[in-house]
Amino acid sequence: TGTGTGTGTSIPPTSYTAPSQPSTAAAAASSTNTGVTTGVNRSISNPATLAAVAAVLKTSTVSDLPPGMSHEQIAEHLICPITQEIMVDPVVASDGHTYERKAIQEWIARGQTKSPMTGELLFNTQLTPNYSVRSMIQNLKDSEENVKASNKKRLETGVVFSVAPETEMVEAEHELQQALDMLIKGATLIKYGRMGAPKSRHVAIRFLDQDNTWIIEWYDLKRPKRKSSLPLQDVVAVAEGTGTPLLKKKAPKGREQLCFSLVTLSRSLDLEAESVMMRQSWVKALRIVIGLVQRK
Repeated sequence: TGTGTGTGTSIPPTSYTAPSQPSTAAAAASSTNTGVTTGVNRSISNPATLAAVAAVLKTSTVSDLPPGMSHEQIAEHLICPITQEIMVDPVVASDGHTYERKAIQEWIARGQTKSPMTGELLFNTQLTPNYSVRSMIQNLKDSEENVKASNKKRLETGVVFSVAPETEMVEAEHELQQALDMLIKGATLIKYGRMGAPKSRHVAIRFLDQDNTWIIEWYDLKRPKRKSSLPLQDVVAVAEGTGTPLLKKKAPKGREQLCFSLVTLSRSLDLEAESVMMRQSWVKALRIVIGLVQRK
């Protein structure tokens, strides 16, 4: 299904400020309305899973979604922070957070005495079913099954359509995970600048939790603390070749097939790859990730 359980390179969990410890009863009571808490960092480290669940939410017919929250924010609360997968049997632990029952039980059984989310002491092992989140997940699955049934009927009646939505979603999730894995790892590229000769720089993307945004950054591996960056949300195009003013002026002849640029309204980040294949991979991956970032 489109809910996916990507297992690629994970983005490191983001920081979390622990709230005051609620009682289990209070935690359960707080879940009887929407089942989720706004403003809580769920530390979902697999962006492909999060994007897939959010995509299902956007196309679903579920009507009981919490108001005032984005699909990505809602999706975070349907994914277990431990397994990084959509939950089946969500329960509230004594830290006030919701987990997959089996996952938190195994966490406790291994002798873990601290919350997976806050790092604070779990003052009891009582688990309370989160019926609101469970209902939301079930409604989401029912909605997805309705889409499947509709697609099957269209196929049986001879209605022509390209690819079933769930197939498209699995393929899109796989492509997104591959793109993120490659761009987060980064690579050494040639960077062109207004001053001086082109320089070798390590280039990679990174998520800034405090700003809730993705950036592309570049730096000299000998001086890793001196970094420059560009927000991906500012990029209006990923251009191939030497079409920007800087590359037209500075790129040597014969390098057109190796060069590409991230273009904003006010500047461009002009780069050169080691090979045509490498450039093609970077351009494709950047377009996938930037497209997702700008749709949020």
